[in-house]
Amino acid sequence: MALIVETGLVVNGANAYISVAELDAYWADRNVTFTETTPVKDAAIIIATQYVDLNFNWRGDIISEEQWLDFPRSGVYDDQNRSISNETIPRNLKYAVCEYAKRQLAAELQPDVYPDDLGTIASRSQTVFGAVAEAITYRDGTGGYYGIKRYPLADNYLKGLTMGGVGGSFSTVRRC
Repeated sequence: MALIVETGLVVNGANAYISVAELDAYWADRNVTFTETTPVKDAAIIIATQYVDLNFNWRGDIISEEQWLDFPRSGVYDDQNRSISNETIPRNLKYAVCEYAKRQLAAELQPDVYPDDLGTIASRSQTVFGAVAEAITYRDGTGGYYGIKRYPLADNYLKGLTMGGVGGSFSTVRRC
């Protein structure tokens, strides 16, 4: 499928919040150059867009039943409480997608986890003597919630756009 960028005007079939040019420009500002081909970058952007739409509970409401993505939205404010136009994609959402896309280019952004061990638990102990106590230690970087890794910079870009916060508060993660 071709990369179709949502501009904020409800683009039919949109599957991305940023273009390859926006991805490259964001990372060029940070002295990072990608060697991957355009189709590989397209796929990373689509996966990163899918990741944010599936894993975050956004403030506000979609503006059209016909839109394919969670943005544009009405009633959205940034982390400084400034109103964001419902005819645009928030700059910080675009930055977060750039960050997540880079992670997808390096390794699978959200790999499958298996319910038997979830790959997140490093150790577990239980004490049962009159009262039940349990201590769990999670592997670094897993967040301890169904294998969802935390990406602090990318997650913090979304502060203000989501319900309940980001960067450690996955209590509002939406699962489909």
